[in-house]
Amino acid sequence: MSTLRRNLQLFLLFFLGGVGIFLFWLYESSTQEFFKTRSTISKEIDHLFHKELFLNYEVLKSSFFLYHSYDALTSIQKEIETLLQALASSKIITQDKKTKEVFERYNAIMQAKLNAVEEFKRYNAMIKTSVTYIITLLHKIPQNILQDRKKSRYVLNLIGDILFSKNSLDTDFLPSIKENIELLKPFATKKPTDFLSRLILHATLFERSFAQYKQTVDTIMDKKSLYTLQRLESVLAEYFKYHHHKLQKLLHLLLFFYLVLLLMISYFIYRLHQENQRLEKLKTKFRHFSITDDLTGLYNRRAYKQDIRKYKKPFFALVDIDRFKHYNDFYGNKVGDHILRQCAKLLQNHIPKKFDFRLYRLGADEFGILIEEHDHIDADAFAKMILDIFKRNKIRFKNIELAISVSIGMSKKRPLIETADMALRSAKNSPYKKYALFDPRSNYFTKIKENLKRSKIIQEAIEQDNLLPFFQAIISNTTGAIVKYEALARIYVDGKYESIYPYLPLAKEMGLYPQITKTILAKSFEAVQKVQKPISINLAMNDIENPEILNYLGELLERHPQLTSFITFEILESETLKDYRAVQNFISILKAKGIQIAIDDFGSGYSNFAHIFNLDIDIIKIDGSLIQQLPTNPNAKKVVQTIHNLAKEFGIETVAEFVSDEKIFEEVKKIGIDYSQGYYLEKPKKLI
Repeated sequence: MSTLRRNLQLFLLFFLGGVGIFLFWLYESSTQEFFKTRSTISKEIDHLFHKELFLNYEVLKSSFFLYHSYDALTSIQKEIETLLQALASSKIITQDKKTKEVFERYNAIMQAKLNAVEEFKRYNAMIKTSVTYIITLLHKIPQNILQDRKKSRYVLNLIGDILFSKNSLDTDFLPSIKENIELLKPFATKKPTDFLSRLILHATLFERSFAQYKQTVDTIMDKKSLYTLQRLESVLAEYFKYHHHKLQKLLHLLLFFYLVLLLMISYFIYRLHQENQRLEKLKTKFRHFSITDDLTGLYNRRAYKQDIRKYKKPFFALVDIDRFKHYNDFYGNKVGDHILRQCAKLLQNHIPKKFDFRLYRLGADEFGILIEEHDHIDADAFAKMILDIFKRNKIRFKNIELAISVSIGMSKKRPLIETADMALRSAKNSPYKKYALFDPRSNYFTKIKENLKRSKIIQEAIEQDNLLPFFQAIISNTTGAIVKYEALARIYVDGKYESIYPYLPLAKEMGLYPQITKTILAKSFEAVQKVQKPISINLAMNDIENPEILNYLGELLERHPQLTSFITFEILESETLKDYRAVQNFISILKAKGIQIAIDDFGSGYSNFAHIFNLDIDIIKIDGSLIQQLPTNPNAKKVVQTIHNLAKEFGIETVAEFVSDEKIFEEVKKIGIDYSQGYYLEKPKKLI
């Protein structure tokens, strides 16, 4: 009987213990989820509030400052979209009807505001362009207008109204602007160079765009979204208050069960049970610490040494974080530790489970991936997969976003760590590859030999005069005639001429780039002198900034003043323009000599538009990546059409680059672009 009672007591004890454990687990998980959710949503709402204020601030900055870029504004838009998506996927938003209703109202308001920001960018670009140009006209008012009191009064009133309207965001000036435009029209001529014609054109663009511009700013500045966000925060506070009350009830129930358990559990069973658990945990903990890296939680080198003995056909990859010392030195060890933990998580979570891999931290910034190669592993594909993981997943630390890159050494030859490290060093020494597979037959000097070979080719090409320009025709889309040629640098290699582009990075490292530029300039001038045909010559920004190149160019122009009317300089890398004053001076000097100026690769970014209206250019060469999409991409066609129309308004000619087939050529002509260039029309060739 006593045995039966004891068994019943034990059964009841274990039953109540099980119930208590279940309630404890339920309370702990519910509490963790509650506070985590509340903290996450509160942070997201707080971030949204601040991001919206920053959005308004950036819009105002962009509207007031003529040369303020959209980078920060675009970044804030993306962050707001991300926060809205995170809130939309939240369990509370999707499940609670009242919260969902308020959020959807807020989301609709914010989407309208974000759309208004895009409209603002478009109108702001137009307004800034006109205002910038009008400001430049202030310094170019002809004497005949200044001496005419009526004309000068109209001009100054018009410019003053535009500047007051722009700086005060006040549409009350628009009637006065329109009136002054009408008063000036009788005095203007139809010549594109006429001062009043240009002033009236830009003033008209401003007058037509400013009202919509002001409306988009007002839409963005509307505080309705902030009020709605505060309402959402209030609704969520009510929701959390209600659920917090439920958790308190669960806590009371849990305390009751523990009180019952404390009364029933015998002291010796409790002590024995606790002691056994403690010993088991200590045993597991000691074993875990012996084979685990305490920072990342990955297996350590000791675990690797134990594991490698079990592998019959191992494949091993050594992943090294590029410039890890830089992150430690620049941001501190705390950020460095965070990077290591996040890199470990990326590898753990994104390498496909099919590889059945084990992951180790083997050094300060090195991770090892060990796989039993049951089926053949394509080393190239595996390395590219690892590189893609880090390319797609940036690491964040507070407000810092870090784009981490890695180098990879792989091996199937024991000792794996040593041979993979050799492959890793080979990859790091290569300027073109980020990974390498250990090959016992290779001495890993192939890339070094290749660089030495290319270095020798460049030096010999300069010494033996084996650099020269080939010329590609630029065709009139109206007449089909060749109007000019573009000079393209070629280098003589193994009995034939090829593009110098692959050799340029090495040439820059060797300090030979200026000599290459000078050679191509000299031979292009020689070609112009012999064939007496117009030629375009490329100049990069580092050419314009290099006194050696500028002095040499000045000498060429002094020796050949009769050739200036045949020369067009195409400015490359327009997005890197920083010192407008220097570039404007450079262009002014060339144009004074009768040389035309073109901007190359136009249409590849926001910054190009600002450069165009600040620089006195003659030709826009529309980026080939847009031209090649004309037959298949309606959006690309709209962008090209817009660029062409804008250029026409300012008297700038347009050239379509990379016209590679008949379909593209037909689309270019339909748009009305002035000239075309590409392999479909003519390949580069020698002229002399």
